[in-house]
Amino acid sequence: MNKNTLSPLIKDFIFPAVAVVFVLLLSLLFLVPKIRQTVDLRKEIKLQETQITGLSQKLADLQTLSEAELFDSSSLLLEALLPEKDYFKMLYVTKKIFSDNNVFLKSFRFSPGVIASSSTPSKTGADLENMLLDITYDASSFSDFINFSKTIDKTIPLLEIDSVGINLKISTESASLPGFEGILKIKGFFSSLPKTLGRPEDPLPKISIQNQKLIEDLRTYLRYQPEAGLAVPVLVGKENPFSF
Repeated sequence: MNKNTLSPLIKDFIFPAVAVVFVLLLSLLFLVPKIRQTVDLRKEIKLQETQITGLSQKLADLQTLSEAELFDSSSLLLEALLPEKDYFKMLYVTKKIFSDNNVFLKSFRFSPGVIASSSTPSKTGADLENMLLDITYDASSFSDFINFSKTIDKTIPLLEIDSVGINLKISTESASLPGFEGILKIKGFFSSLPKTLGRPEDPLPKISIQNQKLIEDLRTYLRYQPEAGLAVPVLVGKENPFSF
């Protein structure tokens, strides 16, 4: 094949074929990223549509709830299970129960190890963290002590008698019947607040009938609040404090 016949062949077949291959390669270089981007955008749009559907359903569920009832229920649960180791609250409530049931709280003791080890709390069977209070008590009658024990079980924050020691006191001239004294351990419970509340698009958790009944039962419990100190009026100016 001479040069005269090869030149028209290149012009008519090989050059157009090379041009077509070059165009195809350029098209692939530009089209493949665009196609991939389009697929990713469609996936993102579909995911956002799913999230919007979930948020819309969650909003509809939230609109059916009563804000006042939710606040009241959450406050009750936070009061029943303290969000942290509130030893003052536990001691105040225990002392109040003693006083209301004619049982004298002679002394108390918290375990320093429990207070210092908040990062490694003990666990109960219900997987609740607890704090322990050792108390020396004095009761004038066994019925008073029984009433005290029953009150402990129906009081908020939740308390539990862990162990009881009872000693019979010898009667004296001032008492017609002997009393009781001893040492008991009272266990208080607390539960740390969750660190996350779930993703926004997750369905709203439903309150089961059992949980609703639990909340209603807690409403019947005794609730003690620390008493505010009495405000003492302060005299100012030129007012005579000895005038009546």
